[in-house]
Amino acid sequence: MAKVNLLTIHWGLSYGAIMQTYATSRLLEENGHEVSVINIVPNKERGDYSLLRWVILSPIRFQFWIFKRIHFPNLTKKMRRIDRRMIRISDYNVVGSDQVWNKEITAPIESNFFLDFDDCPKKVSLASSFGKSNWAEDTFYTSKVLSCLKKFTAISVREDTGKRILKEQFGLNSEVLIDPTLAYGRFDDLVLHNTPSSQVYTFFISDKNKYDDIVDHIVKDKNSELMKHSKFSYYFSNGPRNWLTYIKNASYVITDSFHGVAFSLIFQKEFYVLCGDRSKLTRITNLLGRLGLDGRIVDSTEDYDLKKQLFQQPINYQLVNEILMIERERYREFISQHIQ
Repeated sequence: MAKVNLLTIHWGLSYGAIMQTYATSRLLEENGHEVSVINIVPNKERGDYSLLRWVILSPIRFQFWIFKRIHFPNLTKKMRRIDRRMIRISDYNVVGSDQVWNKEITAPIESNFFLDFDDCPKKVSLASSFGKSNWAEDTFYTSKVLSCLKKFTAISVREDTGKRILKEQFGLNSEVLIDPTLAYGRFDDLVLHNTPSSQVYTFFISDKNKYDDIVDHIVKDKNSELMKHSKFSYYFSNGPRNWLTYIKNASYVITDSFHGVAFSLIFQKEFYVLCGDRSKLTRITNLLGRLGLDGRIVDSTEDYDLKKQLFQQPINYQLVNEILMIERERYREFISQHIQ
């Protein structure tokens, strides 16, 4: 058994971030390792409320806080940037998953996510993502990143585009692994109740208003209705476990979120991915292409109407799960081989 320090994105009110941290921790623990999650939160995510103010003024944030305290193993004290005194000595430092190598998200501590803070001889990237198709950083930063990456004992990324960036920009080989939520795949014990609904669950990370027309079009075409929050449920029933429950029980899901898609797959839901700009859907198109489901992306009401015949056929989850089983085994083999 090894001691592993895990550095990943878990801050903010992001269901995907908190669930991928949970899944990565579980996968490492199932392989016999002792995991400690590094509780780093950048300055831009301050939210310095007392616990009492969280409960009263931000119950959603409090629900996220409670989930972390219960489910994140050996969570360190919160830090704004890496403080070595607050991080235990480990056998491995692991970074990933999510967009840990996307400077737009991790600044001003972006270099920490290339594990620049420690001389631990064993550094591993576990399904890390650049969150973009191309590398467009300046020479100084690129050189710094290369210096850090050369010290890794093993690198895996989440998308084919990441593998290409590492090879073309840094001359480094890597392996492509699926997102840890898909690799873990067992979230039923976090679902609050199993009460199937005839309603549609929508989940968007961009401005949901821009999708109003197409959402209304799909819902009307399928003779269904949207799942809507009351004021009470929005504030008090909107935590990480509630989110899983809504997806699990929905008749189908409409989303523009990678993890909205991931959990639709995990819970074997029919789903539609809405997209105004395909260049921003690299993570989703990579995943759906691997599963033969890239036709689930809808650009407009006209595009939906053109694909109606396709949508009349339910997703072949037997085939999807066969592919996911292979990918899950590859994920576990990577851990077994490189974290011992």
